Amino acid sequence: MKGLLIIFVMMIGFFGLNAQSNSNEVEKNVVLEKIDKSSELAFVYQNGVLLEKGVLKNGKREGVWQSFNEKGNIVTEASFSKGVKNGVWIVYDQAEVKYVLYYQNDQRIQANDLASAK
Repeated sequence: MKGLLIIFVMMIGFFGLNAQSNSNEVEKNVVLEKIDKSSELAFVYQNGVLLEKGVLKNGKREGVWQSFNEKGNIVTEASFSKGVKNGVWIVYDQAEVKYVLYYQNDQRIQANDLASAK
């Protein structure tokens, strides 16, 4: 692990979270401690709860990235290779797997809706 970068997020997370203002939304700020071409990143909400974490390799997303809601519950596990979507993406709904998506070279090749299978 080359370095830890903690960012208080004021902008949209990598999953395109809606940034509209309303009283239920958690305010986010941006603070950069260190930028490195290969770093472990941790994005946190203003209240300190983890929003997103993963690794940059040569400045691009690599491996599994995880995102969490304001309560700290996992929302998504996403696989990247050299900055593009590659592999399995798992989307959770209240700690249960809702969707399993498969990506190859940034293109979704399969999607399984486990929520409707119940």
